[in-house]
Amino acid sequence: MPDMRPGSFIGAQVARSNGETVSFENVGVATVCLSGFHDEQGGWTGAGAVLSGSPASAYMTAGSFAPAPIEVGAGETVRVEFTFDDAYRMP
Repeated sequence: MPDMRPGSFIGAQVARSNGETVSFENVGVATVCLSGFHDEQGGWTGAGAVLSGSPASAYMTAGSFAPAPIEVGAGETVRVEFTFDDAYRMP
């Protein structure tokens, strides 16, 4: 199981609309995990905990309900499509 606890994060990007693309440059590790949160109220600043009740998810492979690691080779560009709904909400 990937380590997705606070403090294990290597970067954050904000997508402000559906279909937007975000990029992470110079990722210095070989395996990463991707998670996302949706701020329905529009008040989260990115500092502190995600607002309680916010829809959240992690990148998963088809047919799985566990976070899937994304392998990144040196100098490699990796593209993943990340979508989620409100099946899980932050406590």
